[in-house]
Amino acid sequence: ALEHVHRHRIIHRDIKPSNFLFDQYTLQYTLVDFGLAHSQEAGDVDRNWTPTPMPLANQKRQFSFATSNPRKPKLTRSLVDDEYHLVRRFWDGAGSGDKLILRLSSQANILNPPTTSESSKPVCVCGNRLTVCRPCLNYRKGPTARRGGTLGYRPPEVIYNTTLQTTAVDIWAVGVIFCSFLTGHYPFITGDSDFEAIHTFAHLLSLERMQNGAQAVGKNLYLRPKPLPLAGQKDYIYLKNRLERIRKEMKEPPPLPPTFCPDAPPPKPVVALPKNYKFEVMAFDLCSRLLEPNPRQRISASKALAHPYLAGSN
Repeated sequence: ALEHVHRHRIIHRDIKPSNFLFDQYTLQYTLVDFGLAHSQEAGDVDRNWTPTPMPLANQKRQFSFATSNPRKPKLTRSLVDDEYHLVRRFWDGAGSGDKLILRLSSQANILNPPTTSESSKPVCVCGNRLTVCRPCLNYRKGPTARRGGTLGYRPPEVIYNTTLQTTAVDIWAVGVIFCSFLTGHYPFITGDSDFEAIHTFAHLLSLERMQNGAQAVGKNLYLRPKPLPLAGQKDYIYLKNRLERIRKEMKEPPPLPPTFCPDAPPPKPVVALPKNYKFEVMAFDLCSRLLEPNPRQRISASKALAHPYLAGSN
């Protein structure tokens, strides 16, 4: 389904099992819920509509924080936003003193804020959108990073708030779904925030890979406590060892709910693989390529279909 959608340069943006429906009578699947979908190049703006300058609703609304001391430099919103720091503490071990700290640091240059001439003529682009544009809200000019998606399925480049977002966004979500198949756990990510998801994948994929992926989109990733290093292991072997360990704790599937319709066909028993089932190595190789932290190197839908694990299956 994604190979067809991505062929038209459309990003679905909300890939998850509940958006992939199955008809048990026709044995057909359908990808649904394109509410967040948009063109990779044009976004959600109509190409046939030309924006025209319009007066802003509130010219007095300003985002500027100045110190009372004239000797100190003024701290403006643009400087605050360009120097993007996130520090979040998730876990404080009881009595151990260990703390988990995740810090994202932008490599953007904050010494060159936008000049007055560049930002003095805001243009309204609300037309043909079900939202209010940033100029009308009097936000600073700059590329807007999309954050749409479901917790646990958003890729690192979306969590890092970067503008480098392509059809690879959907491929990462497929990798998360594949992890559920390989481990027998659903949902695979059960944390309360995107930062916990980053921490989980740093332990599954290695901190080195996650840091390289962050640097590829202009961010620095710092994590404590640090996961075990790759130590010369292949990427998919590192992932394989951890997913197999998770599978050993797989719970038995719940029984099917009762059927109250007298004309309904008898329910089919749930088919589940045992805990000790061993997937072939190529399955973990495909999963590792789907979960490539660097969006530029992440496998595409067409290449994933040609992967030996899928191409050699019936």
